Amino acid sequence: MDISTATKIFVREMCTGVEEDPLYQMILLRSKTKDEFVSIMEKKGMFDTAAIERFCVPGPGGINVEVSDEVVASWKDETVFQINITKGVCRLESAVSKRPSKSPKIV
Repeated sequence: MDISTATKIFVREMCTGVEEDPLYQMILLRSKTKDEFVSIMEKKGMFDTAAIERFCVPGPGGINVEVSDEVVASWKDETVFQINITKGVCRLESAVSKRPSKSPKIV
């Protein structure tokens, strides 16, 4: 399986109470679409899509931008997110690694 052309996205799992060492899942996006991203996240057990009405990312000035194929295609390799789900909205927010070693690119 060739991953050289896939975009690697790292997503922090929902808060588990262990904030010192959060767990991230790597998502390999080959077609770079919203459907692919949501499908992989659900297969990894990160959320249940039946409970989520919308997916969004922060935009300029903190506005919510709905995730679309264009938004997913714009993500850079090794982008890092954490997910927050509130009232049917899954918000993908920038996540910062606390480790001083080579840290992934942050959106």
